[in-house]
Amino acid sequence: FESYTPERLTNYCIKVYADCLICEIPKEIELKIMDSPESMVKLILRLSQQLVLQNWEWSSILWLPPKERYKRLPQICPDFALIKIKDISGILNLPERTIYRLRRTR
Repeated sequence: FESYTPERLTNYCIKVYADCLICEIPKEIELKIMDSPESMVKLILRLSQQLVLQNWEWSSILWLPPKERYKRLPQICPDFALIKIKDISGILNLPERTIYRLRRTR
């Protein structure tokens, strides 16, 4: 929310791995969208569609065998290399020892 405050920006950065989609809309475009109900409805529908697709993609990997889950994760998560083993374990619903074993066989 720093871009909406007139104060000085900080050097802090928050990184979150969550099952939601984040988008950034410049202030001038946001004002145009808010002034037009039709644009707002189109934006809401588009974001909703993207959320459904993303949720389906993340949920669908849990039906795969462990090795396939591990192979598929880097394809849908661009920051895969930055994620800790315990977090990968939680995302894929697999024990950490399985993740270590899969990582060695890769």
